[in-house]
Amino acid sequence: MRLLNVQTLQLELFADPVQVPYAILSHTWGDSEISFQDISQLTDNLPLRETAAFAKIQNACNMTISHGLEYIWIDTCCIDKSSSAELSEAINSMFQWYKSAIVCFVFLFDLPAVGEGEDESIALHRNFEHCRWWERGWTLQELIAPANVLFFDVAWTLRGSKLELGQQIREITGIDILILDEPDLLYTVPTAKRMSWAANRKTTRVEDIAYCLLGIFDVNMPMIYGEGQKAFVRLQEEILKRTTDLSIFAWQARQEVAEKVPKYRGLLATSPDEFSICRNIIANEDQFRFDDEIILSNKGVKITTGLSYVGQGRFSMDLDCYLVDLEGRQTRAAIYLVKVFHSYVRKSPSLLCNFESSRSTKQPAAPIFLHTTVDQGRLASLVSDEEGHRIQFLFPLETSQFCFDDIRAVPSAYWDENERFFSTFNLGSLVGFVRFTVISRQPPQPGRFMSDDTVERTNLILAFQADDHEGAHAWKMTLYAETGLASSYKPPEFIDPFTGIDKYGPLGDAFSLATLSPAVNCENHELRILHRDSRRNFVVSATCDVNSASPRLLRVKIHTRREGNLGPGPSPARQMAPQWQGVGPIRGLSQQRNYQVHGEATTPMMPDEPVRGLGQQQNYEVHDMATSAPPEPQDRDDYYQPYQ
Repeated sequence: MRLLNVQTLQLELFADPVQVPYAILSHTWGDSEISFQDISQLTDNLPLRETAAFAKIQNACNMTISHGLEYIWIDTCCIDKSSSAELSEAINSMFQWYKSAIVCFVFLFDLPAVGEGEDESIALHRNFEHCRWWERGWTLQELIAPANVLFFDVAWTLRGSKLELGQQIREITGIDILILDEPDLLYTVPTAKRMSWAANRKTTRVEDIAYCLLGIFDVNMPMIYGEGQKAFVRLQEEILKRTTDLSIFAWQARQEVAEKVPKYRGLLATSPDEFSICRNIIANEDQFRFDDEIILSNKGVKITTGLSYVGQGRFSMDLDCYLVDLEGRQTRAAIYLVKVFHSYVRKSPSLLCNFESSRSTKQPAAPIFLHTTVDQGRLASLVSDEEGHRIQFLFPLETSQFCFDDIRAVPSAYWDENERFFSTFNLGSLVGFVRFTVISRQPPQPGRFMSDDTVERTNLILAFQADDHEGAHAWKMTLYAETGLASSYKPPEFIDPFTGIDKYGPLGDAFSLATLSPAVNCENHELRILHRDSRRNFVVSATCDVNSASPRLLRVKIHTRREGNLGPGPSPARQMAPQWQGVGPIRGLSQQRNYQVHGEATTPMMPDEPVRGLGQQQNYEVHDMATSAPPEPQDRDDYYQPYQ
């Protein structure tokens, strides 16, 4: 650190941290300032001593002497800006240098001196807030960091200290008087509120609006002039490495020109101006506040949080902070997100929503990835393309007889659980399944004493394999019932989709999905299921429209059919026993072999035997140890199709 000797006007080099007491100058730069090179030529350059820039330095030195100090630091002449290493060190150290100063002199060249007979306080109140010093980015840390800040007008007349003028300063900047008095409490202020202090401030270089805030957030990073707005993105990324404060995402895109407000944005702001609404933001301080890790990765920001689905593909993400209006009413801040492939982007970035009122379907906390920045043109194209590469599942609406419940899917990385579709964008093929439960209700049977409604849950999966190579749409699917699958032979490494679905990773398990994948000519699009103690059974069927352009529509339907006089029906333990019990497949994606189990020996089935596997399952009713298929429906009008 170089300090200017106020007696000799020579620069002296000191090891950092500096042990000698010194003053520091805060000011706004004019068209011509005394540089590092100029200060060493003062004795030989008499015209330089006649400039207004030199007069500013001379007055600052005189003020330093009057405070009993020998040294002062001035940014214009104490940094060799021709050295990028020295400039970077100075910018990263500047907050600490101002904080360590004994006194900071603020020179306001555009604050007029008090006129004769003019009331000083009235004049100050009228002109103080209009000074250019309040509009500059660098002066924010120069106001906050030093404990002792003195304000001088154009005539170098003292007009007051930071503490004396605290109320006016708070009204101008939004900075609490407590922070002006105790800068060490800066870390207690929400990130978004600190950002709001820099809103509408300007710097000569675009990158400096980020660099001037390093000390405010106690971060360090290299200077890369020429990177433009990326500097502010880098600043936010550095902040995220040191905080769990989600208010950093509580910005709003400017709407000065409505047509220019993008539909989608990344998670990070482009400038402090977008935090201008956050002056009155406060943190959530209850026991459930967010305190998990935030990780920066090549897929964006990774956060473990619970999103709330609000409809139309949108989610709201709680920011764990409150916006306070002028009447003291608090609004829980949240932002809208949409999922694009495996990550989320911000939707409607010019809006913040009320998390309490926007909650619809709250999901359990889970890790999610959020893009920090997005390319608008590419993102719009990707969103459009993604919407055209979907496998959309359609289930019937709930009726008095049936409803669907506990719908889960594998691989979960490609599944949208709210809109119920798989995204196949950039995938040549996708193998997976959807697990669901059919809840069937039957009213009391006439003539039965004390008969009650009966409710049964039947667990099913619909497994599929989709191939979209070179524009060709190949599709296979089959239905399985839990009872049938439970009675089948399964290799030890197979993960049961009913009892072990949580063991499947985000991308699924390759062996288990290949095992479930239907073989050629072994698809089963319909399962017959009998409701206990009833003369009515029902059929679950699946159909797929593979000819539509996109997305691929897959409909799951329920039909009811009236059977003949079947008697009281089988016991729960004996219903749905598969005809092929004991026969199970070992399948691969491209080939399959079926084995039949006989005691301890496992032998391949003969070629002339029917090839059975999980995909050929049918459910039959059992009568006195005899197995027979249920009769065909007697009346086609008796079908119930709630979903057309």
